[in-house]
Amino acid sequence: MSTSSEIFSANYKTDATFNAARRHSIRVRVLKIILPIAALIIALIFSWFTFLSAPGSVELVVLNDEQNSDGRLTMTDPQLEGYTSANKPYSLKAEKAIQNPSQSGVIELQNITAELPLGERGQAFVEAEGGFYDNINGRLQLNKPFVVKTNDGMIAKLASADVNLATSQVNTNDPVDIQRTGQRLKANIMQVRENGQVIFFGGGVHLIIDNTDQ
Repeated sequence: MSTSSEIFSANYKTDATFNAARRHSIRVRVLKIILPIAALIIALIFSWFTFLSAPGSVELVVLNDEQNSDGRLTMTDPQLEGYTSANKPYSLKAEKAIQNPSQSGVIELQNITAELPLGERGQAFVEAEGGFYDNINGRLQLNKPFVVKTNDGMIAKLASADVNLATSQVNTNDPVDIQRTGQRLKANIMQVRENGQVIFFGGGVHLIIDNTDQ
């Protein structure tokens, strides 16, 4: 016959096992959100580096309007299409790319769209209002909101991002909102290190998991 202490011990072990399994399940769910984000960040870094370092992909022309009377050079409708090393197609387009002669190596990009490969069969679609590329220091600053969507339903909205192309690091101190079916991650700070192997979220982090359909 079991004593009350034995029953309590058994129940305690059962509860501990359940809680451990629950924590593991939550970690798995979080990873399902985080890992695709890392892949997206790496894809974005790749696309920018390829686009901005491609020789002769676009031609600089001077626009004869009042806004460019200061002598800035403007590329109209620059675009790049090609294949990755894995033979997957990608495309990157912008409405304008502007360079100020007084800021050597700095290019302003406006209204950017991109289609990028993601994993084996996935695709990522990027829409950005604009940003600045510093060729000398190898940095890309997206100072306006941009959205990244995937063909499996994930949407990442960022207000800004500072990308170091040389070290593959990404920083933002503005709100980040990432959604997937039944999952949502919100934070006010995001840092990406080591090519996406390390991702830090801070500043009022909220992770919402909807179990309604499970």
